[in-house]
Amino acid sequence: MSPSRSLVALGTCLSFLLPATAFAADKSGRVGNVRTVEVNTRSADTYVQYHGRITVGKDEYRWGGSSCGTRVINDDQVALLLEALRASQKLRVRPRYQDGQGSTRCLVGFTVERQPKKKK
Repeated sequence: MSPSRSLVALGTCLSFLLPATAFAADKSGRVGNVRTVEVNTRSADTYVQYHGRITVGKDEYRWGGSSCGTRVINDDQVALLLEALRASQKLRVRPRYQDGQGSTRCLVGFTVERQPKKKK
């Protein structure tokens, strides 16, 4: 085998060692108020499509199901989103997402922050 072929083979093998997440970087959504929180139970018809979704401003973010696969959030994280919805006068959210099926945005994290004080 020639030296150039050996280098190509070595490079190809090493590329498989890179974590898959290196290719799917998180994106930052627009900061805003949580307008809706929807959670589907396993018995819901839409559970196969997505396990839940939120709306921040005009943007929708989903988790789980065929839309987002393994990109899921847990019950404590859903509770934080519900608190941000309840306290929307005081709190806002900056979602982090990855692309899902089609144009779906899959929620993979978020930051909850205080609403800036309005200037007088």
